[in-house]
Amino acid sequence: MFLFLDTETAGLGIPDRIVSICWALYDPQGQEVSIQYHVIYPDGFDIRYRAVNIHGIATAKARRDGIPAAQALSQFSADIARFTPELLVCHNVSFDRSTVLNEYRLLPTKNGLMDSFP
Repeated sequence: MFLFLDTETAGLGIPDRIVSICWALYDPQGQEVSIQYHVIYPDGFDIRYRAVNIHGIATAKARRDGIPAAQALSQFSADIARFTPELLVCHNVSFDRSTVLNEYRLLPTKNGLMDSFP
């Protein structure tokens, strides 16, 4: 199973807060088994102008359309637990993986993501 992951953040540094998360899971034959995209509600932070120029998600849009990070990461975690991907594919693996793990650490309740995240 292959996990494709992309995140956008509120700034340009590591770690920074997630503004959007998208993932897709494919089986070894190349069949899509799950795909999700979520804008994240910016709880306690604003999205910096330079980041908006890169991904186009302004603070107002994220407040209007976003869901809580805990909800998105819970769905992400459920997909990982259900499909147990063996390979993580990202444009910048260290950035995306670090960003997700940082956001996960900020959650008040852990849901097992760190145990099975490739």
